[in-house]
Amino acid sequence: ENMAASGLDPDAHRWFPDDVRAHLGRAAKKPPRYGLVIVDPPAFGRARGVSVALENELDKLVAASLRVTIPGGVVIISTHSEGITGARVIAALQSAARDIARPIDILPGETTPALDFPKSENDFTQTVFARLR
Repeated sequence: ENMAASGLDPDAHRWFPDDVRAHLGRAAKKPPRYGLVIVDPPAFGRARGVSVALENELDKLVAASLRVTIPGGVVIISTHSEGITGARVIAALQSAARDIARPIDILPGETTPALDFPKSENDFTQTVFARLR
């Protein structure tokens, strides 16, 4: 309903109610690939008795996201953790791109949520946009 209200074709988009690590692992082995990957993980999580902290998972999550993005595609990484800066996200993107031999360009733009709402002093959101070549 939100997509239709925004003028988007719901049939042209896919949503995956799945653990992101499992989905990206499968998608890396077998198409489809994506032109846009939005990564917006929680800072902390607990599922099936396992705790996960984004600070420990960021590099793997970024690399997995790049592996399923087509050349010319965009990856948007948005984090909400006090310990993760925009520079840290950019470093993770650059490192992952080198590791998988996929050049990227960090796109200019906001690294805070100012596009959507004013940043408060207790908001740790960092958003970085990268395009794969």
